[in-house]
Amino acid sequence: MGNEENTGLAERKDGDKQDLMFKAYYSEDTLDPIPMNQLVKRIRKSFSAMDKTSAAVMLDLFFLHQNWASFYKREDSFSRYVKEELKISRTYAYSILNSVKCLVDYYGQKGKDAPQVDGFIADITNSIDNLGIRKLYEISTIRDEKQKFLLLEKAIEGVAIPDEELAVKKQKAEKIKISDLAVENNQLMFENKPILVFPEELDEKIRDYIVKSVSRFLQKK
Repeated sequence: MGNEENTGLAERKDGDKQDLMFKAYYSEDTLDPIPMNQLVKRIRKSFSAMDKTSAAVMLDLFFLHQNWASFYKREDSFSRYVKEELKISRTYAYSILNSVKCLVDYYGQKGKDAPQVDGFIADITNSIDNLGIRKLYEISTIRDEKQKFLLLEKAIEGVAIPDEELAVKKQKAEKIKISDLAVENNQLMFENKPILVFPEELDEKIRDYIVKSVSRFLQKK
């Protein structure tokens, strides 16, 4: 999950008032994302108040990650910040990020059939309550998009998903989880650890080719 990805919650353009959760994350006066210290304070308060991750915490953390290098202009490591400042494990944090991205991708492909803001938040909350972060994250690692979205749809509708059913869907994804490989702050990360540093002047196409090559190599391991 690199910072450069735009899933629909990352950036906002003037006049586009249909972004999900606009009022929660953007200033209605300037149309800019809310200040980072306000967002971080909200995340910390939520984590300290609850033993169980809520949809609000998941969405806040996701929004912070998506705007880390763009709007907030941070050049330090997001994963290090999560561990040292937010005091949560990087593995847990990235499980949350991948889970929310999976849900946002699901609604993104629905287009005009996607729910409005209130429905979107309700659906995410229900899917988290029905599945829990562990199972939701496991669904997000399924490579077959059709199978992944079918399971999410069942979860959103309140249908229980047995571990056995999920295990069958995941069999082909056990070699490597796509979410374990990501570009962050000009670094290629594997399992949240840097394995390669890209020069800042490196052409983006070359960088993408290197990432794909590393991914293919790991798939064969």
